[in-house]
Amino acid sequence: MAKKIVKTDLDFIKEIMANGGDSVNKCYQCATCSVVCNLSPDNSPFPRKEMVMAQWGMKDALLKDADIWLCHQCADCTAYCPRGAKPGDVLGALRKITIEEYAPVKFLASLVSKPAMWPFAFLLPVVILLIDLMFNGKLKYLADPQALVNMSINGEPESAGKIVFAKLFPTVTGIDIFFMTAAIFAVVCFWIGLSSYWKALNSERSYPVTFKGSIIGLFAGVIWEALTSIRFKLCNTMSVRSTTHLIVFWSFVGLALTTATASVYEWVLRYPSPYPLYDPVKILGNVSGIALVIGSIWMINTRSTLKVGANSGFDWLLLIVVAGLGLTGMGAEIFRLMNLAGVAYWTYFIHLTFVMFLFIYAPFFKIAHLAYRTLALAYTNLANRGEPNALKG
Repeated sequence: MAKKIVKTDLDFIKEIMANGGDSVNKCYQCATCSVVCNLSPDNSPFPRKEMVMAQWGMKDALLKDADIWLCHQCADCTAYCPRGAKPGDVLGALRKITIEEYAPVKFLASLVSKPAMWPFAFLLPVVILLIDLMFNGKLKYLADPQALVNMSINGEPESAGKIVFAKLFPTVTGIDIFFMTAAIFAVVCFWIGLSSYWKALNSERSYPVTFKGSIIGLFAGVIWEALTSIRFKLCNTMSVRSTTHLIVFWSFVGLALTTATASVYEWVLRYPSPYPLYDPVKILGNVSGIALVIGSIWMINTRSTLKVGANSGFDWLLLIVVAGLGLTGMGAEIFRLMNLAGVAYWTYFIHLTFVMFLFIYAPFFKIAHLAYRTLALAYTNLANRGEPNALKG
């Protein structure tokens, strides 16, 4: 039998501990975690083997381990661990490290990785929006938002005397250019990072993989799981997460559809905002915005009262951004309807800051879970280990 030499990377162990897996050395390999996990397959179950590799500092193996994404951090393993080793937290730390490892722009990944750097991370979208205002000659109106109310758009008298956010950020010549650029940047970064990760998964396959069928068929099941949050429903300790994740996920879908429809209104139909409250796109946007606020506050409350599982900065940054998006988006509309120009325009500026933050940093912080987990689940499905026993029945 060929011998495999294991090289211990002590720095990697320290990195795991620094990123929320500080309890990793408490594990004494009782395998309780693998037994109680409803998501773990019978063949080479997790997270026991990941705990072994983490204790030995097996960085190369763990950065190519798709099984860390099968874990949804239900906290069942953490709740029943007799040693308090918190395997769910360790795997959460490994996912964070994996995203940073394959990130094509390490500088941006470093900005969102530590709470001390978050002010600098938020400074970037603020600067971009200020450049947008300078580009359109609107920077001076931040100090006097009321002056915008008296202005008209394109000489249209009916727009005078109204709070219209396009007066501060013109759509076609302003936010469209900057936000489309940010969106393209995010897509390119995702493509580079995910391509590198897929190559890594296939460079040293732990499980036999044979591609059969079509790409659409491969990802269809995984996408359906995301749409229904079916794996989260298998959690016991944190079963409420299936509900909160569904609310937030579908609110984002609704807001994405709202944005896409509003773009058609703006570019094709030449129908500028603001839209009346009875307009279908307005109704969809408001319902989605309210759902986002409810879901994000529910998530924050769940995290705040969590007795098991991680409350790492990586988790909290996503919650802050999601809650910020919902609260400032709804707040900007409410203040506009109340005719509070100063508060409305500044709230809208802050809202766009959160949106720009999401676009720029999506490939580098926890929201990237959606992309990396989808890819990893597709890979494990090819290896016939992506579906837990609880789903097979």
